Amino acid sequence: MCPDQVAVDQPITFTAALAGGSGNVAANYSWSISGGRIVEGQGTTSIIVDTKGLAGQTIRAEFLVNGYPSECSASCVVQIPLPKQTCKRFDEFPSIQRNDEKARLDNFAVELQSDPTATGYVVVSPAANGRAGEVQKHSSRILDYLVNSRGIDARRIVPITGTARNELMVELWSCPQGAVLPSKVP
Repeated sequence: MCPDQVAVDQPITFTAALAGGSGNVAANYSWSISGGRIVEGQGTTSIIVDTKGLAGQTIRAEFLVNGYPSECSASCVVQIPLPKQTCKRFDEFPSIQRNDEKARLDNFAVELQSDPTATGYVVVSPAANGRAGEVQKHSSRILDYLVNSRGIDARRIVPITGTARNELMVELWSCPQGAVLPSKVP
């Protein structure tokens, strides 16, 4: 009766298997659920339940068969998983004027401040023919601004040196708690 696999925002099918009883009785099948919405199958031995918006909640399905001398019922409880946390690339830019960079970092700081558990990743990829120390200079300047001018806790910002590109490139990533930075980040 309980489904083996449950996915976020995907329909769930509950099925009851009946055995025994008399063939002359017209059984009446009834389902009730604690959450979601029955979209198909009420009055049958199997229902489909819409679970959109129920991530992290528990759904209890109860099945009742009327028409026999003794009541026949069963229930099942499933947990809808939480969505998998993922990191998102917040911004990407080449070496730009300092005031333009600050404006972008201000927006990034607001993003990090909106989720106090998030980690910010600053990926600086060097130019293929760049100068020595260029990545360190950019990383230090960005971290200094985010920590000292915008008040972000330094432990929440992780600097990473990316792989070389045609020109120096800065990527700003925001990762909610529990999310892992993609391994394909340059």
